[in-house]
Amino acid sequence: MALSSRALKALEMLKAGAEYACRLERNYMGVEKWCYRLMLGKGMAVKGYGFATFHELKAAGLLKAAGGATSVSSYYKLVEEA
Repeated sequence: MALSSRALKALEMLKAGAEYACRLERNYMGVEKWCYRLMLGKGMAVKGYGFATFHELKAAGLLKAAGGATSVSSYYKLVEEA
């Protein structure tokens, strides 16, 4: 399965230590929804690398759960090659 160019760029960021955060977030109107964000360092989200890119990488078997999950958040990192 070939990855899109956006997924390949996300893969480079994940190799550099980024991780995906899947969280239940609330907007300014109080509506809660699940958000998928590619996180760099301390809370810096990269725009444009959300739901579709996350699921593309997960379907390709490139992401694994990173631990530290709660009932409203989970984190994913790149699978290390053996």
